[in-house]
Amino acid sequence: AWNDEHGAWRRKLRRLWSGWPRAAGPPPPLRARTATRESFAPFGELVGESDDGAPYDAAATDAALDLSRGPPRLYLMRLDGPRELAVARITRHSRVTQCLGALGLDDDFYLAVHAPGDNPSRAGLRVFRVPPRHFVKLHAGTWHAGPLWTRDASRTFVNLELADTNVTDHNSVDLVPPDAEPIPILPPVD
Repeated sequence: AWNDEHGAWRRKLRRLWSGWPRAAGPPPPLRARTATRESFAPFGELVGESDDGAPYDAAATDAALDLSRGPPRLYLMRLDGPRELAVARITRHSRVTQCLGALGLDDDFYLAVHAPGDNPSRAGLRVFRVPPRHFVKLHAGTWHAGPLWTRDASRTFVNLELADTNVTDHNSVDLVPPDAEPIPILPPVD
């Protein structure tokens, strides 16, 4: 009978449920893709080189900035690295269109992003490789983790945000529990 303590059903259920709850394994990796203006559009704009004297064109080549909520801050941000291609925590700045680019002419970097909103999730994460000689402008409120890179002990990035962004407009959330492994990022295959 199904309720017999030593019966066949009990043995099958014991085998089925043994080890539950199972310890979670490492999270499945996210595959990065090389950013293009089109693929990055839900999160901001990818900006590459343009010829001197070219007219402003926010739709095709330039960044549409919103720095209206305070004095802008343009600075060179030195970061120690390399920084593991993985993400555990994500941040947003709701009041500014932040710009970020590697200063080295041959330096690329990775950036994990999530569309603006109050509840970022792993399912909404996208990872981009920002190619050399490009920068990204993030839409206000876009969640981001990075820059990340695998070579070099340190790198310098050009960063444009508001003067008080890191004090008054810096909101972060954990994407994985504190004791869990971060979500690994795989380089693009394109």
